[in-house]
Amino acid sequence: MTTTKTEGTMTLPTPTPRYILRLTGTKGVGVETLEEAARAFAPFTGRGSAFYGRWKSLGAILDGTTGEQVARCSPNGRVWPVEKWTPNQKPLAEAAL
Repeated sequence: MTTTKTEGTMTLPTPTPRYILRLTGTKGVGVETLEEAARAFAPFTGRGSAFYGRWKSLGAILDGTTGEQVARCSPNGRVWPVEKWTPNQKPLAEAAL
């Protein structure tokens, strides 16, 4: 979905982000890479944040076009597939925090 923003007298298209990092109770934030999603998620997982200790219900990464969940973030800066975690599973991406 493309939204628009008005700049002066022109209305310019706003590109749809590739991914949306969705946090519980928020509209989400648009990101272009899985690494960017992990970096954007990090501030919400630290002590003192409103979400501290609740991260398992957070960090859904959605496809920016379809809205379907394609991955999830963990507070250690890793992005995982949607499937249930297994010991042999490899992260899809890691954030350089």
